[in-house]
Amino acid sequence: MRGFLFLSLVVLSLPICRTLAIEPDFEEEFTRLHQVYLDGGPAEVRESLAGMIAIFEEDPDFSPSEQASGLSLSYGQLHVFEQRTGDAEAARAALIKARYWTLRQAELSGCSPAEAMRHVEKFASEEGVVAFIDKWDREHNDGRLPRYARKP
Repeated sequence: MRGFLFLSLVVLSLPICRTLAIEPDFEEEFTRLHQVYLDGGPAEVRESLAGMIAIFEEDPDFSPSEQASGLSLSYGQLHVFEQRTGDAEAARAALIKARYWTLRQAELSGCSPAEAMRHVEKFASEEGVVAFIDKWDREHNDGRLPRYARKP
């Protein structure tokens, strides 16, 4: 069995922490993409988010729960990015995907349908996603929002 490196990600849909296993060959690329997300211009940020989403979609070693967690966060970041850069339709599409993956994560965690929907409504509402992503980004960027979100 191949070795794993670990990357901590907070689950968007549940108020708990999870540890996601990322294969070594993906970890370096994921780290690079995340740095571009934090420091890049709009075109670079969009491309980096697409790359992070592809990692979570394509790595067969992620459990379904790990995949749902990573995609929930990545689509949440994409929603906030598209909203702030003025693409309302792309923002709506990303929010729908973030909500789906939040629901999926809750289901995989054993939540009842009612509990799962409460998680979606709390953590994947438009306001909830923005608040969560801003908090997440600040915690992973020395207290600052990504460059695209900062006032000049």
